Amino acid sequence: LRQGGVLRNVTLAGGSGGSNGPGSAIWTQGPLRLEHTTVSNNHGSASAIHGHEITLVNSTVSGNSGSGAASGISLGSSGNLVLINSTVANNTVCRT
Repeated sequence: LRQGGVLRNVTLAGGSGGSNGPGSAIWTQGPLRLEHTTVSNNHGSASAIHGHEITLVNSTVSGNSGSGAASGISLGSSGNLVLINSTVANNTVCRT
């Protein structure tokens, strides 16, 4: 999703970002909106979702792991995160 987009009624699970940077499930430079979406059990070198303008509506980000500063959602510089009836919980930062 290089330019961003809307994901609705989907599950993103089991992704692996390896050591290529953030976003083991989603890495976007454009606006991202998740509606009724679950992002879970993704593992990589940083967060499951990385972007600059992220909105979650009735969505869940849970059970993800990464070795960066954030394992669920990370924002680029001057980023903006909006959560509406959404849950971000039980994401784990793995330190080596």
